[in-house]
Amino acid sequence: MTPEAIALFSQFGFPGLLIGYLIWRETTQAKTAAELELVRSEENKLRSEADKALATSLVGLTITIQNFAERIK
Repeated sequence: MTPEAIALFSQFGFPGLLIGYLIWRETTQAKTAAELELVRSEENKLRSEADKALATSLVGLTITIQNFAERIK
């Protein structure tokens, strides 16, 4: 047991230890969720940039094909 857990248990008994654990768990989950959201945000930004690059490439390819088709006529 950590010193914090021992202090909670000695001062407040099992309910204090349980409440301390629940607070710790919520704090840890909130930090993890925030970090996960940051990673997802960065992934979405990168995906958006990749989609824009793909769209630009497809437009260029479409124009090239159309110009080639006009020359063949």
